[in-house]
Amino acid sequence: MALLRGFVVLLCLFSATPSFGIVGIYERCFGVAEYASAIILKSLIPFMGFSIPGSEEAILAFEWRKGFLRYPNDDIGNPAFLVNHTQALHVFDRWFRGIDDHDYQTMLSHQHTIACIGPSGDRPYTIARNGGTYSSDQMFPGMMRHMPGIPPRSAFQSDSLAEPGPLLDSLSLLGWSVADFENINGSYRWRNPIDGIAAAIWPENLLLRQGSFSHYAPGAMNHESYLKRIADLAEDLRQTRWQHINHNPYALKTFVHKVADYYHTSINWMPFVGVNNSILMSHVNYVLRYHGFSVLPHEELDYQAFLSSTSQFRQVLWKSFLAANPRMSGVRINRF
Repeated sequence: MALLRGFVVLLCLFSATPSFGIVGIYERCFGVAEYASAIILKSLIPFMGFSIPGSEEAILAFEWRKGFLRYPNDDIGNPAFLVNHTQALHVFDRWFRGIDDHDYQTMLSHQHTIACIGPSGDRPYTIARNGGTYSSDQMFPGMMRHMPGIPPRSAFQSDSLAEPGPLLDSLSLLGWSVADFENINGSYRWRNPIDGIAAAIWPENLLLRQGSFSHYAPGAMNHESYLKRIADLAEDLRQTRWQHINHNPYALKTFVHKVADYYHTSINWMPFVGVNNSILMSHVNYVLRYHGFSVLPHEELDYQAFLSSTSQFRQVLWKSFLAANPRMSGVRINRF
């Protein structure tokens, strides 16, 4: 990168007019070099390929698998989960780099199919959820919730304030406490604000006095509004592939906002009956890897997204980003 930048500086110096003075010429050329070298390097990446591991040994290695798990040291159980999701990520990779000219919905459905059952359709895995177990091939691979024949399921998360877990941890991180809900008369229902989506179709959360919590994703009839918004946010993310982000405070802030907004909107929408968070977090972590950052363990990000507005979740993701990338803590971002 330094050699590339130096070459662009020299080229600029030789081609610049002398009226700026040597210092002015150098300052102008160095700024141009920073931008041009980033563009040149990024333009090569689509042809060099992104490093998605191919062997099962590499897929199961800690540094790769931690980007697909709620907690980095979780037992992965059946390796088919990681193998499927890694192979499915190639679909997003080719879309992100502009190699496959699919629209966002087609790409997402194709990725979901491979994530659920593998490229050949014969490799499902078991999912543990809400006290039961399910097979990934029962999650209607590739079919979004609005499609004909899909059960009209909208309640996706259920947890209790009575026991330690993701919900209680998320409430604590967001500054809420159990005491805030002690005076609930029967139940407390509220809508979760999402930028770019009409308030009437924001998702709903329901908290009962005894402490059970459910997240109600938007109904299938609101599919088009959410799909358009999320496809636009995904395209915004895709355009970052030409940007040099690392130590530019403004570019980094904008990038983190885009990642946060994409995940917050899409996880609240819940495009599929199941296998949502692992796919959407694979997008988040792909984009982070692409730009040279460390990946985020999933932890309670989904719960925090259900419980926070768009602006609140930007702060949540920023904290998670810094925890995974402490070297960026010196980049000052004044506000979100």
